Amino acid sequence: MLRSARNRFTGLVTEVIIDRVMAQVSMQCGPFEVTSLMSAEAARELNLEPGVVATAVVKATTGIGERR
Repeated sequence: MLRSARNRFTGLVTEVIIDRVMAQVSMQCGPFEVTSLMSAEAARELNLEPGVVATAVVKATTGIGERR
């Protein structure tokens, strides 16, 4: 499978919170925690639950987070 996204983080799913429409999925990827928002349908289709190994693929035109 070929992808143009270069930022791929494989890790362990640590938490999944699903409501009727959306899901919040947190993963521990090495020393980093990655949290994603996706449709509840997508999270169910991927069978995401704590303890599952998954890959977060990040491709964005802008990502800003800063604090001093």
